[in-house]
Amino acid sequence: MTRKHMKRIRMPWFWQVDRKDRKFITRPCPGPHSIEKCMTVDLMLREFLKVAKTRKEINYILNNGKVMVDKKKVKDNHFPIGFMDVVELPEINAHYRIMLDGNGRFKLLKIKKDDADSKFCKIINKTILKKNRVQLNLVDGNNVIVEKDGYKAGDSIVIDLNTKKIKKHIKFEKGAVVALTAGKHIGNMGVVEKINTYEGMRKTTVMFKGKEESFETLKEYCYAIDDSIRDENERD
Repeated sequence: MTRKHMKRIRMPWFWQVDRKDRKFITRPCPGPHSIEKCMTVDLMLREFLKVAKTRKEINYILNNGKVMVDKKKVKDNHFPIGFMDVVELPEINAHYRIMLDGNGRFKLLKIKKDDADSKFCKIINKTILKKNRVQLNLVDGNNVIVEKDGYKAGDSIVIDLNTKKIKKHIKFEKGAVVALTAGKHIGNMGVVEKINTYEGMRKTTVMFKGKEESFETLKEYCYAIDDSIRDENERD
Protein backbone atom coordinates (compact mmCIF):
# COMPACT_ATOMS: atom_id res chain seq x y z
CA MET A 1 0.00 0.00 0.00
CA THR A 2 1.39 3.40 -1.02
CA ARG A 3 1.92 5.82 1.84
CA LYS A 4 -0.03 9.06 1.54
CA HIS A 5 2.36 11.18 3.58
CA MET A 6 6.08 11.52 4.15
CA LYS A 7 8.18 13.24 6.79
CA ARG A 8 9.24 16.74 5.79
CA ILE A 9 12.81 15.97 6.78
CA ARG A 10 12.94 13.44 3.91
CA MET A 11 11.23 15.48 1.21
CA PRO A 12 13.16 16.57 -1.93
CA TRP A 13 15.25 19.70 -1.37
CA PHE A 14 13.75 21.59 -4.32
CA TRP A 15 10.22 21.71 -2.84
CA GLN A 16 11.06 25.02 -1.12
CA VAL A 17 9.00 24.27 1.98
CA ASP A 18 10.01 24.75 5.61
CA ARG A 19 11.09 21.35 6.91
CA LYS A 20 10.40 22.20 10.55
CA ASP A 21 6.96 23.80 10.17
CA ARG A 22 5.09 20.48 10.48
CA LYS A 23 6.11 16.85 10.73
CA PHE A 24 4.43 15.46 7.59
CA ILE A 25 3.75 16.56 4.02
CA THR A 26 1.70 15.06 1.16
CA ARG A 27 3.59 12.33 -0.68
CA PRO A 28 3.35 12.04 -4.50
CA CYS A 29 1.51 8.98 -5.74
CA PRO A 30 2.95 6.75 -8.50
CA GLY A 31 2.50 8.46 -11.86
CA PRO A 32 4.31 10.12 -14.76
CA HIS A 33 7.23 11.38 -12.63
CA SER A 34 9.44 9.80 -9.97
CA ILE A 35 9.37 11.26 -6.47
CA GLU A 36 12.86 12.73 -7.00
CA LYS A 37 11.64 14.78 -9.96
CA CYS A 38 8.17 16.00 -9.07
CA MET A 39 5.93 17.83 -6.63
CA THR A 40 2.31 17.21 -5.73
CA VAL A 41 -0.69 19.20 -6.93
CA ASP A 42 -1.37 19.81 -3.23
CA LEU A 43 2.03 21.50 -2.83
CA MET A 44 1.60 23.56 -5.98
CA LEU A 45 -1.78 24.96 -4.94
CA ARG A 46 -0.75 25.58 -1.34
CA GLU A 47 2.84 26.85 -1.58
CA PHE A 48 3.41 28.04 -5.16
CA LEU A 49 0.07 29.48 -6.30
CA LYS A 50 -1.23 30.12 -2.77
CA VAL A 51 -4.85 29.66 -3.85
CA ALA A 52 -5.65 27.38 -0.90
CA LYS A 53 -4.54 27.03 2.70
CA THR A 54 -6.31 23.90 3.95
CA ARG A 55 -6.88 20.37 2.69
CA LYS A 56 -10.62 21.08 2.54
CA GLU A 57 -10.06 24.02 0.18
CA ILE A 58 -7.71 21.96 -2.00
CA ASN A 59 -10.18 19.08 -2.24
CA TYR A 60 -12.95 21.50 -3.22
CA ILE A 61 -10.81 22.98 -6.02
CA LEU A 62 -9.81 19.57 -7.36
CA ASN A 63 -13.19 17.85 -7.04
CA ASN A 64 -14.81 20.63 -9.05
CA GLY A 65 -12.37 20.15 -11.93
CA LYS A 66 -10.67 23.51 -11.52
CA VAL A 67 -7.12 22.20 -12.15
CA MET A 68 -5.87 20.63 -15.37
CA VAL A 69 -2.48 19.05 -16.03
CA ASP A 70 -1.66 18.46 -19.70
CA LYS A 71 -5.35 19.06 -20.56
CA LYS A 72 -6.58 16.42 -18.09
CA LYS A 73 -8.61 17.27 -14.99
CA VAL A 74 -6.77 16.23 -11.83
CA LYS A 75 -8.77 15.32 -8.74
CA ASP A 76 -6.10 13.58 -6.66
CA ASN A 77 -4.11 15.97 -4.48
CA HIS A 78 -1.24 13.43 -4.49
CA PHE A 79 -0.88 13.61 -8.29
CA PRO A 80 2.77 14.26 -9.30
CA ILE A 81 3.68 17.09 -11.65
CA GLY A 82 7.15 17.72 -13.02
CA PHE A 83 9.38 19.51 -15.50
CA MET A 84 7.61 20.74 -18.66
CA ASP A 85 4.11 19.76 -17.47
CA VAL A 86 1.42 22.28 -18.45
CA VAL A 87 -0.86 23.34 -15.59
CA GLU A 88 -4.09 25.28 -16.16
CA LEU A 89 -6.67 26.88 -13.91
CA PRO A 90 -9.38 27.68 -16.51
CA GLU A 91 -11.70 29.47 -14.10
CA ILE A 92 -9.17 32.24 -13.52
CA ASN A 93 -7.62 31.97 -17.01
CA ALA A 94 -4.18 31.05 -15.63
CA HIS A 95 -1.74 28.87 -17.54
CA TYR A 96 1.69 27.69 -16.42
CA ARG A 97 4.60 25.55 -17.53
CA ILE A 98 6.67 23.80 -14.86
CA MET A 99 10.29 24.95 -15.23
CA LEU A 100 13.49 25.04 -13.19
CA ASP A 101 15.15 28.17 -11.85
CA GLY A 102 18.92 28.76 -11.77
CA ASN A 103 19.19 26.75 -8.56
CA GLY A 104 17.32 23.72 -9.89
CA ARG A 105 14.13 24.43 -7.97
CA PHE A 106 10.68 24.22 -9.51
CA LYS A 107 9.00 27.41 -10.66
CA LEU A 108 5.69 28.07 -12.41
CA LEU A 109 6.30 29.98 -15.62
CA LYS A 110 3.19 31.86 -16.69
CA ILE A 111 2.40 31.31 -20.38
CA LYS A 112 -0.26 32.34 -22.90
CA LYS A 113 -3.39 30.28 -23.42
CA ASP A 114 -2.31 29.22 -26.93
CA ASP A 115 1.08 28.06 -25.63
CA ALA A 116 -0.69 25.83 -23.10
CA ASP A 117 -1.83 23.60 -25.98
CA SER A 118 1.71 22.31 -26.53
CA LYS A 119 4.11 20.26 -24.42
CA PHE A 120 7.81 19.57 -24.97
CA CYS A 121 8.64 15.91 -24.31
CA LYS A 122 12.06 14.26 -24.33
CA ILE A 123 12.42 10.86 -26.02
CA ILE A 124 14.17 8.42 -23.66
CA ASN A 125 14.10 5.35 -25.94
CA LYS A 126 12.21 3.64 -28.78
CA THR A 127 10.35 0.36 -29.16
CA ILE A 128 9.77 -1.51 -32.44
CA LEU A 129 6.20 -2.79 -32.74
CA LYS A 130 4.51 -5.08 -35.22
CA LYS A 131 4.58 -4.09 -38.91
CA ASN A 132 7.80 -2.16 -38.18
CA ARG A 133 5.97 0.66 -36.48
CA VAL A 134 8.01 2.69 -34.01
CA GLN A 135 6.89 3.68 -30.52
CA LEU A 136 8.56 6.70 -28.96
CA ASN A 137 8.82 6.35 -25.18
CA LEU A 138 8.73 9.76 -23.53
CA VAL A 139 10.17 11.03 -20.27
CA ASP A 140 6.71 11.69 -18.77
CA GLY A 141 5.60 8.06 -19.20
CA ASN A 142 3.56 8.63 -22.35
CA ASN A 143 4.16 6.89 -25.68
CA VAL A 144 3.64 8.02 -29.26
CA ILE A 145 3.48 5.67 -32.25
CA VAL A 146 4.94 6.98 -35.51
CA GLU A 147 4.77 5.46 -38.97
CA LYS A 148 8.04 6.96 -40.21
CA ASP A 149 11.14 6.85 -38.04
CA GLY A 150 13.73 9.59 -37.87
CA TYR A 151 13.78 10.10 -34.15
CA LYS A 152 16.60 9.34 -31.71
CA ALA A 153 16.80 8.99 -27.95
CA GLY A 154 17.67 12.43 -26.60
CA ASP A 155 15.59 14.27 -29.20
CA SER A 156 12.45 16.10 -28.11
CA ILE A 157 9.04 16.38 -29.70
CA VAL A 158 6.32 18.99 -29.27
CA ILE A 159 2.97 17.33 -28.59
CA ASP A 160 -0.39 18.94 -29.32
CA LEU A 161 -2.18 18.22 -26.04
CA ASN A 162 -5.59 18.40 -27.73
CA THR A 163 -4.96 15.96 -30.58
CA LYS A 164 -1.98 14.06 -29.08
CA LYS A 165 -0.17 14.45 -32.38
CA ILE A 166 3.43 15.53 -32.96
CA LYS A 167 3.70 19.18 -33.97
CA LYS A 168 7.48 19.49 -34.10
CA HIS A 169 10.64 17.40 -33.91
CA ILE A 170 13.62 18.96 -32.10
CA LYS A 171 16.85 17.09 -32.81
CA PHE A 172 19.54 16.79 -30.16
CA GLU A 173 22.57 17.87 -32.14
CA LYS A 174 25.24 20.55 -32.38
CA GLY A 175 23.55 23.94 -32.16
CA ALA A 176 20.48 22.64 -30.34
CA VAL A 177 19.01 24.74 -27.53
CA VAL A 178 18.83 22.69 -24.32
CA ALA A 179 17.87 23.02 -20.67
CA LEU A 180 19.85 21.17 -17.99
CA THR A 181 17.66 19.10 -15.67
CA ALA A 182 20.37 17.70 -13.37
CA GLY A 183 24.00 18.12 -12.41
CA LYS A 184 26.00 21.03 -11.03
CA HIS A 185 24.53 23.52 -13.53
CA ILE A 186 20.90 22.42 -13.25
CA GLY A 187 18.40 25.00 -14.49
CA ASN A 188 20.76 26.59 -17.02
CA MET A 189 19.75 27.01 -20.65
CA GLY A 190 22.17 27.22 -23.54
CA VAL A 191 23.42 25.71 -26.77
CA VAL A 192 25.18 22.42 -27.56
CA GLU A 193 28.64 23.19 -28.95
CA LYS A 194 29.91 19.62 -29.29
CA ILE A 195 28.79 16.07 -28.50
CA ASN A 196 31.53 13.73 -27.26
CA THR A 197 30.99 9.97 -27.60
CA TYR A 198 33.32 7.37 -26.11
CA GLU A 199 33.92 3.65 -26.39
CA GLY A 200 33.11 1.33 -23.52
CA MET A 201 31.07 2.29 -20.46
CA ARG A 202 31.90 5.99 -20.38
CA LYS A 203 28.80 8.13 -20.85
CA THR A 204 28.31 10.61 -23.70
CA THR A 205 29.13 14.19 -22.74
CA VAL A 206 28.24 17.56 -24.21
CA MET A 207 30.08 20.87 -24.44
CA PHE A 208 27.43 23.32 -23.27
CA LYS A 209 27.55 27.07 -23.87
CA GLY A 210 25.50 29.08 -21.42
CA LYS A 211 25.09 32.82 -20.97
CA GLU A 212 28.28 33.31 -18.97
CA GLU A 213 30.49 30.28 -19.60
CA SER A 214 31.03 27.03 -21.46
CA PHE A 215 31.43 23.71 -19.68
CA GLU A 216 31.11 19.96 -20.15
CA THR A 217 28.11 18.04 -18.85
CA LEU A 218 26.45 14.68 -19.41
CA LYS A 219 24.12 14.21 -22.37
CA GLU A 220 21.48 12.64 -20.11
CA TYR A 221 21.20 15.96 -18.24
CA CYS A 222 20.18 17.80 -21.43
CA TYR A 223 16.57 18.40 -22.45
CA ALA A 224 16.21 19.72 -26.01
CA ILE A 225 13.90 22.73 -26.30
CA ASP A 226 13.61 25.63 -28.73
CA ASP A 227 14.09 29.39 -28.60
CA SER A 228 10.44 30.00 -27.67
CA ILE A 229 10.89 28.23 -24.32
CA ARG A 230 14.16 30.01 -23.62
CA ASP A 231 12.59 33.37 -24.45
CA GLU A 232 9.61 32.63 -22.18
CA ASN A 233 11.96 31.74 -19.35
CA GLU A 234 14.11 34.85 -19.76
CA ARG A 235 11.07 37.14 -19.81
CA ASP A 236 9.82 35.70 -16.51
